[in-house]
Amino acid sequence: MNVVEAKSEQQVNGVEGHQMRLTCNVNSGKPKETIFWRRNGIVVSSGGPGRLQYTFVPEREDNFQNYTCTTNNTLNSIALREDIQLRLTLHPRMFVDMKEKCEKDNMTVILNCLETSGQLIESYNWVYNGASIIETSGVLVLTSSKKPFNGNYTCTGGNAAGSNNATLHLHEDKLCQPRQFPSINLNSDPTSINVSWKGGSIFKLEQPFFIEYRQHNSKIWRMIPKQNNLKTELQSIQISDLYPSTVYIIRLYVNGSNGYSVSEEYKRKTKDQLDPYSCLAANCDKHEPFCHLFEANNNVEGRCMVIEVGQLCSPANDLSVDGGCYCSDSKCVSNASTYNMN
Repeated sequence: MNVVEAKSEQQVNGVEGHQMRLTCNVNSGKPKETIFWRRNGIVVSSGGPGRLQYTFVPEREDNFQNYTCTTNNTLNSIALREDIQLRLTLHPRMFVDMKEKCEKDNMTVILNCLETSGQLIESYNWVYNGASIIETSGVLVLTSSKKPFNGNYTCTGGNAAGSNNATLHLHEDKLCQPRQFPSINLNSDPTSINVSWKGGSIFKLEQPFFIEYRQHNSKIWRMIPKQNNLKTELQSIQISDLYPSTVYIIRLYVNGSNGYSVSEEYKRKTKDQLDPYSCLAANCDKHEPFCHLFEANNNVEGRCMVIEVGQLCSPANDLSVDGGCYCSDSKCVSNASTYNMN
């Protein structure tokens, strides 16, 4: 048994959107065998004996899919099989990336025409404002000393599967502008940090920015979703699922028409994890507007177990529960017995 179109490593090459065939040959026997083509275990064609061709037009989703030719007859208890994998040239997906070099007397802009899905590009061309072709490579270099370059730059990339394009609109007056990041304010609890920001020139330039964070002892930055709603002057976002009592480093960054730049780094430590058996009365008059109530019968090693949250409390106006505990300064009091919680 063999697959005619198979190359080395049991691969068959094709092109997205272009008709192709898979041909399975087998030495025919008696009684005559039936041949099957299967895609990921599902029969897509059957026939024989001796030879079966399956003709189809592959789609993008067919790339890297496994096809299997199997055959058997009434005398064979074990079916013969041959596996191949489909490798397709896909329709390109294009993107224009821009970098700029800002000098005293002139400015240089470098536009790169990139394919984003890993496909090889056989041809490029650049069009300015929908007119004539101005470049036939993947890189277009513009210099302000030659002529103004405001307008639309469209790059088209092509391969055997077809072509696609991407367009970038340049505003010369928005290039090489100094960036001023917003002012940052940070607040934390044991498992999250709230980041709020205000002002900064990136709002006026309408440049979306990102927020990155990492643990102080890690080199891995994590990104939270793009902040691109620039209509409000004050915004905030919460970084969740953090570790208690841990220092985190937070920064903003922009990667747009003015290149890549980052803000200064801000440090914030998440708060300690609250002990569910500890008395919080010491903070009632400072940071905590509410105090926990405690149950006397559930004392654990001199501590009272929290059973309810939300009752107002202050050292000068303690609240008691019949048969239970109440908070008083930094102590938890129960049945005339006092347990120091510090």
